[in-house]
Amino acid sequence: QALLAILAWRVLQWPDALCARVLKARYFKEGTIMSATCPSGASYTFRSMIYGRDLLREGTIWRIGDKSRINVHHDNWIPRSSSMKPLGQIYMSSVTRVAHLLSPDGRSWNVGRLETMFSPDDVKDIKQIAVGGPGQDDYLAWNFTKNGCFTVKSAYHMKMAMLRAG
Repeated sequence: QALLAILAWRVLQWPDALCARVLKARYFKEGTIMSATCPSGASYTFRSMIYGRDLLREGTIWRIGDKSRINVHHDNWIPRSSSMKPLGQIYMSSVTRVAHLLSPDGRSWNVGRLETMFSPDDVKDIKQIAVGGPGQDDYLAWNFTKNGCFTVKSAYHMKMAMLRAG
């Protein structure tokens, strides 16, 4: 599965490559490989890539740039080895994007809002996240390497840890 996940990673990282454009035209016209579904008549190659993508989903995390794409409640965005989503939270209807958790200038966290919405452990982890500035896009990175690039080795170790945890 880790070996197949690298195929999905490449399609995700280089969407203008010929292979990625062909797959997108055939299987996921709207969205990315991360949101693609596998139709019943899909090729063996694409079905295998989706199987690898499922592992990729477990280890990808959003790196914060302009904060406009990251959903607070549903996306992986808190870098840690366990759940990368907030663990304890109070739902506020006006706060759906990470951008809503920042100060008005967008360069630091709104600590008051964080402490109102999240558990103390989540607040501690969130405050350690570097905030990107205007003009930097949010992007997906691999959470299990220091540089954010996917490796088969790190995916294999992540999968083995998941299996041991049960």
